[in-house]
Amino acid sequence: MIDMNTFNIVNCRQEQIDSMCKLESLSWAPWLVASRDSFYNRISTFSDGQFLIQNAQGDVIAILSTNRIFWNGKIKELPSWMDIAGNSGDFRKLYDEKGNTLVMMSISIDKKHHALRLPEFFIKHLIEFAKHNNIDRIIGSFRPSEYGLHKFKFKENALSFETYITSKNDKNLPLDKWLRVLYQNGVVFFKVDENAMCIPILRSDMENYRQNYNSTLWWQPKENVWECVETGAFFVLGDVASYIESNIWGTVWTAK
Repeated sequence: MIDMNTFNIVNCRQEQIDSMCKLESLSWAPWLVASRDSFYNRISTFSDGQFLIQNAQGDVIAILSTNRIFWNGKIKELPSWMDIAGNSGDFRKLYDEKGNTLVMMSISIDKKHHALRLPEFFIKHLIEFAKHNNIDRIIGSFRPSEYGLHKFKFKENALSFETYITSKNDKNLPLDKWLRVLYQNGVVFFKVDENAMCIPILRSDMENYRQNYNSTLWWQPKENVWECVETGAFFVLGDVASYIESNIWGTVWTAK
């Protein structure tokens, strides 16, 4: 169990952005790191939906970003993660202050605290937040955290994304560690979020990452495609390299 006296969940404040950026940079591949401006604008857009967890010393050990949107519940009309985030990641495009749906957008946890069940802490807090703010459901577009390593290990024999996310381990739980954590916290997966992220960068920047970020783990399944031990991969066209990944939509909670 999580000791509520040891950890404190609060709304993010602009004066904490330095600490948030530090944790973010340690949690994600460099091309996926949210910028300082993104955090600032998320707080400006939807301050009540940006959360962090502090330890007893006041250190930021986890961050959760959410957006509030209107969704009619029709799966075919559910926007992608990218649409909900907006091209600059500021959440402004689809934010609705009276929206009926709370979307978990991103979670970063200090690696030293991965064993503390902080996602459970966040989810319980979100459910109470939703109940008190006339929100009908909580959903998220979740990335299978170990799929990149799976592809690296098995190369051409790797499972397809669709097969991987539905695969189970010997305990009949999701094969992927992050999807397993979510499943054990009541998340029900219901739809692939195809091309959830599409992040174009200069090819020269990708080459720099390839040389300096997990350099021994990059590989090419075919021409103009680079696997980078992440959920997605880079697709090169001319001077542009676009990182593209799919996620899986899941329902975290619905009002009774």
